[in-house]
Amino acid sequence: MLRRFQTAGPLLQSVTALLLFLPLFAVPVAAQQAPLQQPPDEIQQMMVEYQEIQQRYSQIQTQAFMANTELQERQAEISDLVVEAFFSAYPQAEAQIARLDELQAEAMAAQEAQNRELLGQLMGEAGMLQEQLQSQQELVLESDSVKPHIDSFEADLMALMVDIDPEAQQMRTRLDELAALLTAAMPSPF
Repeated sequence: MLRRFQTAGPLLQSVTALLLFLPLFAVPVAAQQAPLQQPPDEIQQMMVEYQEIQQRYSQIQTQAFMANTELQERQAEISDLVVEAFFSAYPQAEAQIARLDELQAEAMAAQEAQNRELLGQLMGEAGMLQEQLQSQQELVLESDSVKPHIDSFEADLMALMVDIDPEAQQMRTRLDELAALLTAAMPSPF
């Protein structure tokens, strides 16, 4: 099992980040990426508000987490639970992760050789694998064996955050509202 954990590298990092800062992943694509054209002022204002609140929220979240060793231990236990559930549910993930590592090396070689066609093919394959892994990861995070642990962790983390800043829950609510508004207001990149 340890080998699985070691070979999962990027997956484990993303799982750990998800468990610790899960609410921050509701960031709408519009707030994460620089748009090709200037959005209307109202949307720009929402994006600025979102980023300002998110920055403060993230600071409170980190402060609450770092101040509580029991919560840190629970996060590590949940991370292990997620990884085990992930590989149990999707044994092919290990091969997919290994293929991603191979694709990275192949892409670097294609880039050095300035072979854009091959690079495009490799990036396409890597994108498909990443989407599959992310989809599988999302299913595991929502599973009955994992979700209650995450929900409990998030509730306890929020309680600690509210102790630090009584407005933490209102910040989370506003972030969710802004995320929904920004997602609805921005055109799809596809």
